[in-house]
Amino acid sequence: MLQITKFEMHSGADRNTFGNAAYAVCKTAKSSPGVNDAKYYWVNPNLIAFIVDAEPGSWGSGAQPTSEAMKALFDLSDISFNFFSL
Repeated sequence: MLQITKFEMHSGADRNTFGNAAYAVCKTAKSSPGVNDAKYYWVNPNLIAFIVDAEPGSWGSGAQPTSEAMKALFDLSDISFNFFSL
């Protein structure tokens, strides 16, 4: 199942930190059981989209995140906001 999510960087946040946080989320997702692939794309300079291919319940809604996943998502959410999930 493909999960698509977009995060927009807060004004004043560092773009390099934003990119590194996105990379950490993908790296964590890829190491999670049931996740086949995870990629992120720069939609524009302030917007990143994630596409995660995972078995239902292994990532995203309904999944029990690991501490590494929680940290990666918290770090990303600290400098951005999620405005789209599918």
